[in-house]
Amino acid sequence: NMYSPCVVETGGEYPYKMWFFGWSDARTNPGWPGCDAIFLARSKDLIQWQVYSGDDAWDATMNPTLWVPVLHAGDRWYDAWHTGDPSVVLKDGRYYMAYSATSKHFGKRDGYPAEMVQCVMGAVSDDGIHWTKAGQPLLIDAQDSADPKPAPGRIGDFHRPSLLWHDGKWCLWFDYWLPGTGACMGYAENGGTFDQHGGFKLQHDLNKPLIEDWPNP
Repeated sequence: NMYSPCVVETGGEYPYKMWFFGWSDARTNPGWPGCDAIFLARSKDLIQWQVYSGDDAWDATMNPTLWVPVLHAGDRWYDAWHTGDPSVVLKDGRYYMAYSATSKHFGKRDGYPAEMVQCVMGAVSDDGIHWTKAGQPLLIDAQDSADPKPAPGRIGDFHRPSLLWHDGKWCLWFDYWLPGTGACMGYAENGGTFDQHGGFKLQHDLNKPLIEDWPNP
């Protein structure tokens, strides 16, 4: 149960890297925090792949019992369950990732159709394997918390990002929940440091999505 791959051409002996996410050997990745996690594969030709298996080991036999996540949930409430939808940019020798993160489920609540808080998190790495998470989400609704109050009409649940470095700034497309419409495409920019607090700024009124009914941009 693994999907949403992001392939980046990196150079080197294995010039193609692929981050993907889900469950490898069993439901919810037993033995690792949270539920979904992000994995890494490498290839010389985009045909034959090896999947990271920990301690500089790589599996070329497609045996998911050997695979080890490179990023998984942590102990912060907004990054405690699902970890996925990786979007990776290689810039100046470093890897930058935007990814989906969520709180744990809190049950049915007005304004929260997923029964959890969803946000976009960020992380940085020098090798694509060992990641340092940002100190806060790249995008999260201001009213969200681990146990939020019902919020009918709420616009939020930023998720499933697509990251790009372009013309001196970070560009971030994502989907979000717009009541009465569904998952729509939004856009934010950051002209400063990738993981700075409040660095990503929405570039439009969320009541006016770039594309309606457009999940997973």
